Amino acid sequence: MSPPALEVDRINAQQLVEEIRRELDPVEQELRHHPYLAALETGRVRREDLTRFAGEQHHIIQSDLRSIALLVNRFGATPSSGCTGGPRMSRRRARSTWFSTCWSWTGGICAGSR
Repeated sequence: MSPPALEVDRINAQQLVEEIRRELDPVEQELRHHPYLAALETGRVRREDLTRFAGEQHHIIQSDLRSIALLVNRFGATPSSGCTGGPRMSRRRARSTWFSTCWSWTGGICAGSR
């Protein structure tokens, strides 16, 4: 591809990301105002329930990482291989963020982090 074509692709990708963000904004707002978060912020979630939730999230994220690893293994050498890097990194960031947050909320008692 020539450099101008790459620039057009980059612009189209940016427009697509902006459009997706706009479309997902109502969902993001629902998540940000979910009653569970309000209960968590006001201390109405028991430590045991939060620990259980953290453990469940750990297993879900680990499963997702395994699935992505299988995709990379199967399609990593194909022209579409660049499509798998983003989700893989996002899941790693999510796992890291989730466990650091969980660790601070539970005072270091986080199921699945052992």
